[in-house]
Amino acid sequence: HAALDRDSIKLFFDKLQTELSGIPPSNIWNYDETNLQDDPGSKMVLVKRGAKHPDIIRNATKSTTSIMLCGNAAGDLAPVYVVYKAENVNPGWLEGGPPMARYNCSKSGWLDGRIFEDWFEFTMMPLIRKQTGTQVLIGDNLSSHLSHRVLSLCKANNIKFIALPPHSTHLLQPLDVSFFKPMKVAWRKIMDDWKKTPEGIRFPTLPKALFPMLLKKLMEDLQPNAAANLQSGFWGTGIYPFDLEVPLAKLWDSNVNNDEIDNNISSAFMSHMEFTRKNMTEKCSYARKDKVNVSPGKGITLEDLTAGQDSGPVNPSGSPQPSGSGQTLSPTMKRGRKRVIAKRSTAPKKKRGRPPRSPEESEESSVTESDFCDDQTESDGEDADEPQASPPASP
Repeated sequence: HAALDRDSIKLFFDKLQTELSGIPPSNIWNYDETNLQDDPGSKMVLVKRGAKHPDIIRNATKSTTSIMLCGNAAGDLAPVYVVYKAENVNPGWLEGGPPMARYNCSKSGWLDGRIFEDWFEFTMMPLIRKQTGTQVLIGDNLSSHLSHRVLSLCKANNIKFIALPPHSTHLLQPLDVSFFKPMKVAWRKIMDDWKKTPEGIRFPTLPKALFPMLLKKLMEDLQPNAAANLQSGFWGTGIYPFDLEVPLAKLWDSNVNNDEIDNNISSAFMSHMEFTRKNMTEKCSYARKDKVNVSPGKGITLEDLTAGQDSGPVNPSGSPQPSGSGQTLSPTMKRGRKRVIAKRSTAPKKKRGRPPRSPEESEESSVTESDFCDDQTESDGEDADEPQASPPASP
Protein backbone atom coordinates (compact mmCIF):
# COMPACT_ATOMS: atom_id res chain seq x y z
CA HIS A 1 0.00 0.00 0.00
CA ALA A 2 2.77 2.38 -0.97
CA ALA A 3 0.44 4.89 -2.64
CA LEU A 4 -1.76 5.33 0.45
CA ASP A 5 -0.79 7.95 3.03
CA ARG A 6 -2.44 10.13 5.64
CA ASP A 7 -2.82 13.10 3.31
CA SER A 8 -4.77 11.12 0.71
CA ILE A 9 -7.11 9.75 3.40
CA LYS A 10 -7.70 13.23 4.82
CA LEU A 11 -8.44 14.60 1.36
CA PHE A 12 -10.89 11.76 0.68
CA PHE A 13 -12.73 12.28 3.98
CA ASP A 14 -12.93 16.03 3.45
CA LYS A 15 -14.82 15.47 0.21
CA LEU A 16 -16.81 12.54 1.62
CA GLN A 17 -18.07 14.62 4.53
CA THR A 18 -19.62 17.07 2.08
CA GLU A 19 -21.21 14.30 -0.01
CA LEU A 20 -22.70 12.49 3.02
CA SER A 21 -24.09 15.57 4.70
CA GLY A 22 -27.76 15.00 5.56
CA ILE A 23 -27.94 11.46 4.08
CA PRO A 24 -29.39 8.70 6.32
CA PRO A 25 -27.50 5.41 6.77
CA SER A 26 -30.09 3.49 4.74
CA ASN A 27 -29.05 5.50 1.66
CA ILE A 28 -25.27 4.92 2.00
CA TRP A 29 -24.36 1.80 0.00
CA ASN A 30 -21.12 -0.07 -0.48
CA TYR A 31 -20.58 -2.68 -3.19
CA ASP A 32 -17.68 -5.06 -3.78
CA GLU A 33 -16.85 -8.16 -5.78
CA THR A 34 -15.31 -11.31 -4.33
CA ASN A 35 -15.02 -15.00 -5.20
CA LEU A 36 -15.85 -18.31 -3.57
CA GLN A 37 -13.43 -21.23 -3.98
CA ASP A 38 -14.46 -24.86 -4.02
CA ASP A 39 -11.41 -25.75 -1.89
CA PRO A 40 -12.26 -25.96 1.84
CA GLY A 41 -8.69 -25.03 2.72
CA SER A 42 -6.73 -26.17 5.77
CA LYS A 43 -7.65 -26.19 9.42
CA MET A 44 -6.10 -26.98 12.80
CA VAL A 45 -6.15 -30.64 13.82
CA LEU A 46 -4.72 -32.77 16.64
CA VAL A 47 -2.18 -35.35 15.46
CA LYS A 48 0.51 -37.54 16.96
CA ARG A 49 3.75 -35.78 17.79
CA GLY A 50 6.23 -36.05 14.95
CA ALA A 51 3.65 -36.19 12.17
CA LYS A 52 4.93 -33.81 9.49
CA HIS A 53 2.18 -34.10 6.90
CA PRO A 54 -1.27 -34.60 8.46
CA ASP A 55 -3.01 -34.10 5.10
CA ILE A 56 -6.62 -34.85 4.25
CA ILE A 57 -6.83 -37.06 1.17
CA ARG A 58 -9.71 -35.81 -0.97
CA ASN A 59 -10.49 -34.17 -4.28
CA ALA A 60 -9.94 -30.43 -4.34
CA THR A 61 -9.24 -27.72 -6.90
CA LYS A 62 -8.82 -23.95 -6.88
CA SER A 63 -11.72 -23.06 -9.18
CA THR A 64 -13.72 -20.00 -8.13
CA THR A 65 -17.06 -18.34 -8.78
CA SER A 66 -17.42 -14.56 -8.52
CA ILE A 67 -20.25 -12.84 -6.69
CA MET A 68 -21.19 -9.18 -6.27
CA LEU A 69 -22.55 -8.01 -2.93
CA CYS A 70 -23.89 -4.64 -1.81
CA GLY A 71 -25.15 -3.40 1.57
CA ASN A 72 -25.94 -0.13 3.31
CA ALA A 73 -24.95 1.39 6.65
CA ALA A 74 -28.35 0.45 8.12
CA GLY A 75 -27.58 -3.28 7.69
CA ASP A 76 -29.66 -4.04 4.57
CA LEU A 77 -28.13 -6.47 2.07
CA ALA A 78 -28.97 -6.40 -1.64
CA PRO A 79 -29.65 -9.64 -3.57
CA VAL A 80 -26.51 -11.50 -4.57
CA TYR A 81 -25.25 -11.35 -8.15
CA VAL A 82 -23.38 -14.42 -9.52
CA VAL A 83 -20.87 -14.46 -12.39
CA TYR A 84 -19.86 -17.85 -13.81
CA LYS A 85 -16.72 -18.45 -15.85
CA ALA A 86 -18.34 -19.57 -19.07
CA GLU A 87 -19.48 -18.32 -22.47
CA ASN A 88 -23.16 -19.03 -21.88
CA VAL A 89 -25.37 -19.55 -18.84
CA ASN A 90 -26.97 -22.98 -18.62
CA PRO A 91 -30.54 -22.96 -17.27
CA GLY A 92 -29.53 -25.68 -14.81
CA TRP A 93 -27.15 -23.24 -13.13
CA LEU A 94 -29.99 -21.00 -11.94
CA GLU A 95 -32.07 -23.41 -9.87
CA GLY A 96 -32.20 -23.55 -6.07
CA GLY A 97 -30.33 -20.30 -5.41
CA PRO A 98 -31.02 -17.42 -2.98
CA PRO A 99 -34.17 -15.33 -3.47
CA MET A 100 -33.93 -12.56 -6.10
CA ALA A 101 -30.43 -13.71 -7.12
CA ARG A 102 -29.28 -12.87 -10.64
CA TYR A 103 -26.79 -14.85 -12.75
CA ASN A 104 -24.43 -13.97 -15.58
CA CYS A 105 -21.19 -15.22 -17.18
CA SER A 106 -17.92 -13.99 -18.66
CA LYS A 107 -14.80 -15.57 -20.13
CA SER A 108 -12.64 -14.42 -17.22
CA GLY A 109 -15.16 -15.20 -14.49
CA TRP A 110 -15.06 -11.60 -13.22
CA LEU A 111 -17.29 -8.59 -13.74
CA ASP A 112 -16.70 -6.44 -16.80
CA GLY A 113 -18.39 -3.26 -17.99
CA ARG A 114 -21.34 -5.05 -19.53
CA ILE A 115 -22.01 -7.16 -16.44
CA PHE A 116 -21.63 -4.19 -14.10
CA GLU A 117 -24.26 -2.28 -16.05
CA ASP A 118 -26.58 -5.28 -15.82
CA TRP A 119 -26.03 -5.55 -12.06
CA PHE A 120 -26.59 -1.83 -11.51
CA GLU A 121 -29.73 -1.64 -13.63
CA PHE A 122 -31.51 -4.86 -12.59
CA THR A 123 -30.25 -5.44 -9.03
CA MET A 124 -29.57 -2.02 -7.50
CA MET A 125 -32.03 0.25 -9.27
CA PRO A 126 -35.15 -1.64 -8.03
CA LEU A 127 -33.93 -1.14 -4.43
CA ILE A 128 -32.99 2.50 -4.91
CA ARG A 129 -36.30 3.42 -6.51
CA LYS A 130 -38.13 2.20 -3.41
CA GLN A 131 -36.27 4.71 -1.22
CA THR A 132 -36.51 8.46 -1.04
CA GLY A 133 -33.77 11.06 -0.98
CA THR A 134 -30.26 11.10 -2.34
CA GLN A 135 -28.45 7.76 -2.59
CA VAL A 136 -24.69 7.30 -2.23
CA LEU A 137 -22.92 4.35 -3.85
CA ILE A 138 -19.33 3.75 -2.68
CA GLY A 139 -17.05 1.31 -4.48
CA ASP A 140 -13.77 0.64 -6.26
CA ASN A 141 -12.42 3.09 -8.79
CA LEU A 142 -12.34 0.58 -11.65
CA SER A 143 -12.71 1.47 -15.30
CA SER A 144 -15.27 -1.30 -15.77
CA HIS A 145 -17.54 0.40 -13.19
CA LEU A 146 -17.47 3.85 -14.77
CA SER A 147 -19.55 3.59 -17.92
CA HIS A 148 -21.75 6.16 -19.63
CA ARG A 149 -24.86 4.07 -18.97
CA VAL A 150 -24.20 3.81 -15.21
CA LEU A 151 -23.43 7.50 -14.76
CA SER A 152 -26.53 8.46 -16.75
CA LEU A 153 -28.70 6.36 -14.42
CA CYS A 154 -27.02 7.95 -11.40
CA LYS A 155 -27.77 11.43 -12.67
CA ALA A 156 -31.37 10.62 -13.53
CA ASN A 157 -32.10 9.00 -10.15
CA ASN A 158 -30.21 11.37 -7.79
CA ILE A 159 -27.43 8.87 -7.05
CA LYS A 160 -23.91 9.89 -6.08
CA PHE A 161 -21.23 7.54 -7.30
CA ILE A 162 -18.16 7.84 -5.00
CA ALA A 163 -14.92 6.00 -5.78
CA LEU A 164 -12.49 4.93 -3.07
CA PRO A 165 -8.81 6.01 -3.19
CA PRO A 166 -6.39 3.55 -4.78
CA HIS A 167 -4.96 0.84 -2.50
CA SER A 168 -7.42 1.68 0.29
CA THR A 169 -9.96 -1.17 0.27
CA HIS A 170 -8.36 -2.78 3.33
CA LEU A 171 -9.13 0.41 5.30
CA LEU A 172 -12.13 2.05 3.62
CA GLN A 173 -14.17 -0.80 2.09
CA PRO A 174 -16.87 -1.77 4.65
CA LEU A 175 -17.49 -5.17 3.05
CA ASP A 176 -13.78 -6.00 3.14
CA VAL A 177 -13.37 -4.84 6.73
CA SER A 178 -16.04 -6.92 8.46
CA PHE A 179 -18.32 -8.87 6.11
CA PHE A 180 -16.25 -10.97 3.74
CA LYS A 181 -14.15 -12.71 6.39
CA PRO A 182 -17.05 -14.37 8.27
CA MET A 183 -18.61 -15.15 4.90
CA LYS A 184 -15.48 -16.98 3.71
CA VAL A 185 -15.29 -18.91 6.98
CA ALA A 186 -18.90 -20.04 6.61
CA TRP A 187 -18.32 -20.99 2.98
CA ARG A 188 -15.30 -23.15 3.83
CA LYS A 189 -17.39 -25.03 6.36
CA ILE A 190 -20.09 -25.61 3.74
CA MET A 191 -17.51 -26.89 1.26
CA ASP A 192 -15.92 -29.12 3.89
CA ASP A 193 -19.27 -30.74 4.60
CA TRP A 194 -20.02 -31.10 0.90
CA LYS A 195 -16.66 -32.79 0.23
CA LYS A 196 -17.72 -35.58 2.60
CA THR A 197 -20.87 -36.37 0.61
CA PRO A 198 -20.87 -38.93 -2.24
CA GLU A 199 -21.04 -36.12 -4.79
CA GLY A 200 -18.17 -34.26 -3.16
CA ILE A 201 -16.03 -37.40 -3.15
CA ARG A 202 -16.78 -38.11 -6.80
CA PHE A 203 -16.39 -34.57 -8.22
CA PRO A 204 -13.06 -32.75 -7.75
CA THR A 205 -14.68 -29.45 -8.83
CA LEU A 206 -17.96 -28.07 -7.57
CA PRO A 207 -20.50 -28.45 -10.41
CA LYS A 208 -22.14 -25.19 -11.41
CA ALA A 209 -25.54 -26.84 -11.10
CA LEU A 210 -24.93 -27.32 -7.35
CA PHE A 211 -23.47 -23.88 -6.69
CA PRO A 212 -26.83 -22.01 -6.32
CA MET A 213 -28.01 -24.49 -3.70
CA LEU A 214 -24.83 -24.11 -1.61
CA LEU A 215 -24.90 -20.33 -2.09
CA LYS A 216 -28.43 -20.25 -0.70
CA LYS A 217 -27.26 -22.15 2.37
CA LEU A 218 -24.42 -19.65 2.78
CA MET A 219 -26.74 -16.64 2.72
CA GLU A 220 -29.06 -18.34 5.22
CA ASP A 221 -26.14 -18.97 7.58
CA LEU A 222 -25.08 -15.32 7.32
CA GLN A 223 -28.56 -13.90 7.82
CA PRO A 224 -28.55 -13.76 11.68
CA ASN A 225 -25.40 -11.58 11.78
CA ALA A 226 -25.55 -9.94 8.35
CA ALA A 227 -26.96 -6.61 9.57
CA ALA A 228 -24.52 -6.36 12.48
CA ASN A 229 -21.55 -7.19 10.25
CA LEU A 230 -22.54 -4.56 7.70
CA GLN A 231 -22.96 -1.87 10.33
CA SER A 232 -19.65 -2.85 11.89
CA GLY A 233 -17.96 -2.47 8.51
CA PHE A 234 -19.19 1.10 8.06
CA TRP A 235 -18.18 1.93 11.63
CA GLY A 236 -14.74 0.30 11.20
CA THR A 237 -13.98 2.45 8.17
CA GLY A 238 -15.16 5.71 9.70
CA ILE A 239 -17.69 6.30 6.90
CA TYR A 240 -20.73 6.06 9.16
CA PRO A 241 -20.73 7.39 11.78
CA PHE A 242 -18.30 9.79 10.14
CA ASP A 243 -14.94 9.68 11.94
CA LEU A 244 -11.63 10.43 10.26
CA GLU A 245 -9.58 9.17 13.20
CA VAL A 246 -10.75 5.57 12.72
CA PRO A 247 -8.82 4.89 9.48
CA LEU A 248 -5.93 7.12 10.51
CA ALA A 249 -5.42 5.05 13.66
CA LYS A 250 -4.92 1.95 11.47
CA LEU A 251 -2.55 3.65 9.05
CA TRP A 252 1.19 3.48 9.57
CA ASP A 253 2.71 6.89 10.14
CA SER A 254 4.83 7.52 7.05
CA ASN A 255 6.31 10.72 8.51
CA VAL A 256 8.52 8.86 11.00
CA ASN A 257 12.21 9.45 10.35
CA ASN A 258 14.22 6.38 9.40
CA ASP A 259 17.03 7.46 11.75
CA GLU A 260 14.59 7.37 14.63
CA ILE A 261 13.54 3.85 13.69
CA ASP A 262 17.17 2.72 13.57
CA ASN A 263 17.89 4.18 16.99
CA ASN A 264 14.97 2.30 18.50
CA ILE A 265 16.42 -1.06 17.52
CA SER A 266 17.94 -2.80 20.48
CA SER A 267 21.73 -2.87 20.53
CA ALA A 268 21.60 -6.39 21.93
CA PHE A 269 19.68 -7.54 18.87
CA MET A 270 22.23 -5.92 16.56
CA SER A 271 25.08 -7.59 18.45
CA HIS A 272 23.39 -10.93 18.13
CA MET A 273 22.91 -10.46 14.39
CA GLU A 274 26.55 -9.46 13.90
CA PHE A 275 27.74 -12.52 15.85
CA THR A 276 25.47 -14.81 13.85
CA ARG A 277 26.55 -13.33 10.54
CA LYS A 278 30.23 -13.62 11.45
CA ASN A 279 29.89 -17.32 12.29
CA MET A 280 27.96 -17.98 9.09
CA THR A 281 30.49 -16.27 6.81
CA GLU A 282 33.71 -17.68 8.31
CA LYS A 283 35.31 -20.49 6.36
CA CYS A 284 35.51 -23.87 8.08
CA SER A 285 38.68 -25.99 7.65
CA TYR A 286 38.61 -29.74 8.08
CA ALA A 287 41.65 -31.89 8.94
CA ARG A 288 42.63 -34.50 6.41
CA LYS A 289 42.51 -38.10 7.46
CA ASP A 290 45.58 -40.36 7.66
CA LYS A 291 46.61 -42.11 4.48
CA VAL A 292 46.46 -45.88 4.41
CA ASN A 293 49.97 -47.36 4.16
CA VAL A 294 49.37 -49.63 1.19
CA SER A 295 51.51 -49.91 -1.92
CA PRO A 296 49.96 -48.42 -5.06
CA GLY A 297 48.07 -51.00 -7.08
CA LYS A 298 47.34 -53.24 -4.11
CA GLY A 299 43.81 -53.78 -2.89
CA ILE A 300 42.92 -52.12 0.43
CA THR A 301 41.35 -54.29 3.11
CA LEU A 302 40.13 -53.71 6.63
CA GLU A 303 43.29 -55.34 7.99
CA ASP A 304 45.43 -52.75 6.19
CA LEU A 305 43.45 -49.95 7.81
CA THR A 306 43.70 -51.35 11.33
CA ALA A 307 47.34 -52.30 10.88
CA GLY A 308 48.20 -48.76 9.88
CA GLN A 309 46.53 -47.38 13.00
CA ASP A 310 48.13 -49.85 15.40
CA SER A 311 51.63 -50.20 14.02
CA GLY A 312 52.44 -46.49 13.85
CA PRO A 313 54.93 -45.09 11.36
CA VAL A 314 56.25 -47.45 8.71
CA ASN A 315 59.39 -47.10 6.62
CA PRO A 316 58.27 -48.33 3.21
CA SER A 317 61.80 -48.51 1.77
CA GLY A 318 63.17 -50.53 4.67
CA SER A 319 66.40 -48.51 4.71
CA PRO A 320 67.95 -47.31 7.98
CA GLN A 321 67.03 -43.83 9.14
CA PRO A 322 70.10 -41.90 10.31
CA SER A 323 69.60 -39.19 12.83
CA GLY A 324 71.04 -35.70 12.68
CA SER A 325 73.43 -34.38 15.28
CA GLY A 326 72.87 -31.34 17.39
CA GLN A 327 69.34 -30.71 16.06
CA THR A 328 66.17 -30.45 18.10
CA LEU A 329 62.66 -31.20 16.93
CA SER A 330 60.00 -28.56 16.59
CA PRO A 331 56.87 -29.26 18.63
CA THR A 332 54.71 -28.33 15.62
CA MET A 333 52.01 -30.98 15.12
CA LYS A 334 49.72 -31.07 12.10
CA ARG A 335 46.26 -32.25 13.12
CA GLY A 336 44.92 -35.20 11.21
CA ARG A 337 48.17 -36.56 9.81
CA LYS A 338 49.88 -36.59 13.23
CA ARG A 339 53.42 -35.94 12.14
CA VAL A 340 56.33 -34.03 13.65
CA ILE A 341 58.21 -31.66 11.38
CA ALA A 342 61.93 -31.31 12.01
CA LYS A 343 63.74 -28.03 11.79
CA ARG A 344 65.73 -27.39 8.65
CA SER A 345 69.27 -28.72 8.93
CA THR A 346 72.28 -26.57 8.12
CA ALA A 347 74.12 -29.50 6.55
CA PRO A 348 74.32 -29.47 2.76
CA LYS A 349 71.50 -31.31 1.07
CA LYS A 350 72.17 -34.51 -0.68
CA LYS A 351 71.50 -34.54 -4.36
CA ARG A 352 68.36 -36.43 -5.12
CA GLY A 353 68.26 -38.81 -7.97
CA ARG A 354 68.45 -42.36 -9.06
CA PRO A 355 71.32 -44.38 -7.59
CA PRO A 356 73.91 -45.47 -10.13
CA ARG A 357 73.38 -48.85 -11.68
CA SER A 358 75.89 -51.49 -12.28
CA PRO A 359 76.70 -52.39 -15.84
CA GLU A 360 74.75 -55.56 -15.47
CA GLU A 361 71.60 -53.67 -14.36
CA SER A 362 71.83 -50.99 -17.00
CA GLU A 363 71.43 -53.37 -19.92
CA GLU A 364 68.15 -55.22 -19.43
CA SER A 365 67.03 -55.20 -15.84
CA SER A 366 63.41 -55.35 -14.70
CA VAL A 367 61.86 -52.50 -12.70
CA THR A 368 61.01 -53.42 -9.12
CA GLU A 369 58.54 -51.92 -6.69
CA SER A 370 61.28 -50.11 -4.77
CA ASP A 371 62.20 -48.16 -7.91
CA PHE A 372 58.86 -46.32 -7.74
CA CYS A 373 59.01 -45.29 -4.06
CA ASP A 374 58.74 -41.53 -3.56
CA ASP A 375 61.24 -39.44 -1.70
CA GLN A 376 60.55 -39.29 1.97
CA THR A 377 61.45 -35.88 3.35
CA GLU A 378 59.51 -36.02 6.58
CA SER A 379 59.03 -38.68 9.23
CA ASP A 380 55.51 -39.85 10.09
CA GLY A 381 56.35 -40.92 13.62
CA GLU A 382 54.85 -39.29 16.69
CA ASP A 383 57.56 -40.15 19.22
CA ALA A 384 60.70 -39.48 17.15
CA ASP A 385 63.57 -37.92 19.05
CA GLU A 386 65.73 -36.73 16.18
CA PRO A 387 65.19 -35.66 12.58
CA GLN A 388 65.51 -38.40 10.02
CA ALA A 389 67.41 -38.21 6.78
CA SER A 390 65.66 -38.87 3.50
CA PRO A 391 66.38 -42.14 1.68
CA PRO A 392 67.70 -42.03 -1.86
CA ALA A 393 64.99 -41.25 -4.36
CA SER A 394 64.01 -43.65 -7.08
CA PRO A 395 62.70 -42.70 -10.49
